[in-house]
Amino acid sequence: MVAEEKLAMHISYITATQWNEPRLAFIREGEKSLAAQTETDIEWIIASVNPPPGCLDGLVETQHVLVPRSLGIRTCVGHLLNEGMKVATGEYLAFMDDDNRKLPNFGEAMTWFIAGQGMQAAYSFARVIDGDGRVIGDHHVSTTEYPLALHQPGIWFNDELVVKRQTMEAVGGFDVDITAGEDYDMALRLCRDAGVGRLGLQLVDVRVHGDQWTQKDNVPELQAALHRILAKHGGLNDKCPICQANLDGLPYAQTHIAWLDSRFQRFCTHPASHPTEGPAA
Repeated sequence: MVAEEKLAMHISYITATQWNEPRLAFIREGEKSLAAQTETDIEWIIASVNPPPGCLDGLVETQHVLVPRSLGIRTCVGHLLNEGMKVATGEYLAFMDDDNRKLPNFGEAMTWFIAGQGMQAAYSFARVIDGDGRVIGDHHVSTTEYPLALHQPGIWFNDELVVKRQTMEAVGGFDVDITAGEDYDMALRLCRDAGVGRLGLQLVDVRVHGDQWTQKDNVPELQAALHRILAKHGGLNDKCPICQANLDGLPYAQTHIAWLDSRFQRFCTHPASHPTEGPAA
């Protein structure tokens, strides 16, 4: 008997999740937002750590592909997203955190924009919502120009991105050595290596709440991730901008990164105050 060949989709949406109980209501909201998409030639790939039995029982409105990872330790988001990409069939890839939502015209508007502009990828803008789904703010992608992106404190959210699958494969997917801020690193690489557009429409709901993965990342982990990202892109200074101490070769744990003079800079860890223009990353 010949196995049925899986049909290719126009857009593959990929979600990474840990399937903990507080997330289930958010995941169902996310599914409803995909079911309401005006672009209906889509699939939803859920890359999961230790998925519990029956975890998809409440999800009935969209086509699902479950990619389980039976690991006893926490797996970084980038690793899960890469696993999802391996089984994606879409011409385009889009990402949806397990607590966020897409507006109905997200997929259609973004793919039309990318094709019309001759781009490989594009970012939209977003509404910021709270745990109850109330709109509490806005998020605007500040730039997609690589030289400017290296000197911008803004964050690109995976949820705002649509990218051609071949382009994502060409840039190597997400860096699994970066356990936090994988979206920042990916944004920088796409801006550097591919044509990336910016569609100034709010097409995503990005949720801010106490159970976010990024809220749970501790400061040393975030600092180490930022060190790695900036080091990859040649953005680390070798002398402390305050006291001129030599930082070259020092472990990440012995330095920190903060925002000063309109860019991220690496500092030594003297206990005295090192003034900065904004909060440390």
